[in-house]
Amino acid sequence: MESTRDGHYQLDELDYCDAQLIVHVSYLLWKRGVVFGAFNQRLSKHYEAISSQQVDFQVQWKKAWNGESLEELKNSFSQYIAEKRRRDIEAGLTCGGPHREDFLFLMNGRDLADVGSRGECRSAVLALKLAEAEYIKEVSGETPLVLFDDVFSELDLERQKRLLELFSAEQVFITTTHLDFRREDATVWNVQDGQLLESI
Repeated sequence: MESTRDGHYQLDELDYCDAQLIVHVSYLLWKRGVVFGAFNQRLSKHYEAISSQQVDFQVQWKKAWNGESLEELKNSFSQYIAEKRRRDIEAGLTCGGPHREDFLFLMNGRDLADVGSRGECRSAVLALKLAEAEYIKEVSGETPLVLFDDVFSELDLERQKRLLELFSAEQVFITTTHLDFRREDATVWNVQDGQLLESI
């Protein structure tokens, strides 16, 4: 089908494409809700493990769709597609869906972007990564490889230490510009100017 921007399309072609889009998008939306729910069962404990602070930490999905079940989301997205067809035709693309969504970090019900320090925001991201790794391990039965790039830069020493203590059997790679402390069972490589120099 040619680009709708040029006006070269048939309504029956759009109907077919929209029908396929609704099936797959509604599944993605439903699955996203399942994953966010799983994360929210884990986030507070991971945040406390990193920061030693007991808070109600949640991630809020900024969705534009009503319902929780697959069928409810399918109906909601179907209505959206029908209402926004003219706009989508003029834009030449689907303007709404999973690819346009975002989420918020909520700390005790408040947007962390507005009230959190840099260290708190970094700890929140790390808690989300830990929740993600735990969820992947739970559903797949395999331990994922976790990569943390310059993860210590905005964490105080206590939070750095707590983060390292969280890992035992996990496969974790961490990049850092300093070694204030290290796990005894960790292998450390020294890299300078893009060259691997030695194992410390």
